[in-house]
Amino acid sequence: MIDINNKNFNFYTAIEELTERNFKINEKFLNNVNFDQIVFVISEKYIPIRSEKLFRNQFDNIVKNIEKNKYFAASEILLSNFSLSHFENPSDFHINKSRFILVELNKFQSIKKSTETLLKLIKNGSIPIIVHPERNPTLQNIGSINNLKSLGVLFQLSLGSMISFYPEIIGSTAREFLLKGYYDFIATDFQNHQELNSEQINITLNELNSLIGNNKLNQLIDTNPKLVLDENLSNDYEIKS
Repeated sequence: MIDINNKNFNFYTAIEELTERNFKINEKFLNNVNFDQIVFVISEKYIPIRSEKLFRNQFDNIVKNIEKNKYFAASEILLSNFSLSHFENPSDFHINKSRFILVELNKFQSIKKSTETLLKLIKNGSIPIIVHPERNPTLQNIGSINNLKSLGVLFQLSLGSMISFYPEIIGSTAREFLLKGYYDFIATDFQNHQELNSEQINITLNELNSLIGNNKLNQLIDTNPKLVLDENLSNDYEIKS
């Protein structure tokens, strides 16, 4: 996954500026890191409300038109800003016609309040994937994580958390969560895809391989993401932590 946000665009003018050239990815890079699927993610919290639907639609159309079935578009919502009554259909945020939805928990909101909102999403048919939980102080309690996992909430590790972009404690938390088996997905989650360093990523992937083994690593970066993108609308996606 590649996360594009306000590091790349000024979203008050980006609707006119958004073109296919913004999404060109070095093919050599893709070959070096061996990622089969690329998901460009737009963070809902960075888009002005007045432009949100228009921008998301254009973003989605451009990404899909680059090369069909190779690049995908998705939205990431900030949970505290998400109101089921604010949108005509929560499925607008689902990834590739599936029921999966990327969510970021607000670190200033209690885990109790976040859990209540997650339950509403689940009740309405969504499958929440919490992005970079290792960075959120409300998720440092093992009991909270186990409770969310029991509800069917999924977790995604961001490689950026382990590549000195953040304080060392975040990388340590990510490694602890990995060893405990909390993660269901691993994504690059970089804010500027044009600055991705394939050598750096491969070093991190090698470390992950030594921590959890090749089979588990492939499950988190390949098998499980494919289940999200295959447009399977059944109730059992066979996602395994």
